[in-house]
Amino acid sequence: MVHLIKTIFKRSRSHYGTRKIKIELSKKGYQVSRRRIGRIMRENCLVSSYTVKHYKLHKTSCNNDKIDNILNRKFDQAKKMNAIVSDLTYVNWYNNIRVHGSLDYHTPKEYRELFS
Repeated sequence: MVHLIKTIFKRSRSHYGTRKIKIELSKKGYQVSRRRIGRIMRENCLVSSYTVKHYKLHKTSCNNDKIDNILNRKFDQAKKMNAIVSDLTYVNWYNNIRVHGSLDYHTPKEYRELFS
């Protein structure tokens, strides 16, 4: 079994993890759990490489029109909702933890009010 897993792993150029190795083994007629495959991989120091998320900036032609600067950076308006200004920024944001799970399924505002 160890030899088969090593062969599949090396043939995949160190890309396959436990899931894909399990699929390859099932194609060959072997029924092996992912945990066992993972244990064999750890014992033999086989670590799969994984892809990192890439961002591509897409050039678009929308919103490139020459528009007059009517506000002249005077954002304090006398009438409410007279001028709405926003900033569209490309932000790479991800959540390392489940927010609702760590806050006992409360919104952050509710959590602060309850436990402050």
